Amino acid sequence: MKKIKSLLPLFTFLLAVSAFGQVKVDSVVKVDTVSWEKGFKSTLNASQVNLTNWSAGGQNSLSATALFHMYLNRKKDRSEWVNELKTAYGIIKQGDLKTVKSEDVLDILSKYGYKTKSKWYYSALFNLKTQFDQGFKDPQKEVDIVSSFMAPGYISFSLGMDYKPNKDFSLFLSPVSTKTTAVLDDSVDEVQYGLDSSETFRSELGAYLSMSYRTPLIENVDYETKVNLYSNYLKNPFNVDVNWMNLLTMKVNKYLNVNVLTELIYDDDINILDDDDDTDDTGGPKTQFKEIISLGLTYKWDKK
Repeated sequence: MKKIKSLLPLFTFLLAVSAFGQVKVDSVVKVDTVSWEKGFKSTLNASQVNLTNWSAGGQNSLSATALFHMYLNRKKDRSEWVNELKTAYGIIKQGDLKTVKSEDVLDILSKYGYKTKSKWYYSALFNLKTQFDQGFKDPQKEVDIVSSFMAPGYISFSLGMDYKPNKDFSLFLSPVSTKTTAVLDDSVDEVQYGLDSSETFRSELGAYLSMSYRTPLIENVDYETKVNLYSNYLKNPFNVDVNWMNLLTMKVNKYLNVNVLTELIYDDDINILDDDDDTDDTGGPKTQFKEIISLGLTYKWDKK
């Protein structure tokens, strides 16, 4: 009996050490739940036409476009934070004409989501869109500036729900979304972008929808689409702003791609003049369309 009593303190000590060690191991497992995804993709597209003694006529031309896409995403338990930066800048030189820009994009997006028990996320989204350089109505004469940095600039903030059944599809619905149009350059006509004369900012309150999807079509051919819709509660809510992008990427090898890009834009607040419009006419909203077919070098890096 005395031997058993003498061993009790030893058993108690060993039990305490074992319990402490178990708690410590469990706590370490629970803390390590944060993961980061980061990466970028840079692309250089170029085309050239060189004519020498060409009897059918024509002009020499050279064009180049640089694109850069960077992302930094954070996941922890049921929360997800997505950050993206997209830029593009292109130039074109034709014959003896001046070199002018053909592409100019700066797009910053940040979206935070908290996952429900299903495939929906409570989400908040911030987006900034503008351009880097000045744009002219007549680029060769460099008169009548129609755009520059933050003129216009579009700033959006939205609260809503994001449906994400997988990593390739997202449907973001926001019943409460603000959209601010900024024209910070005095040399740009603010009326062209829906602002009153001498205004710098114009704010809207409305509903916002954003859908993105990407998928491989066949081997080495990928398709990506993204559509944004916005309705202004305060003015003409049935005149919906549309921005629809489609990108088809055909991979030749590790670094060489053929890209087909289309973008359709309709903004009820942007006034566009036809070439034959009167100078006193302020124009009106029109459907804008852009198509680019290019062969480019691509370098991609990502870490998960």
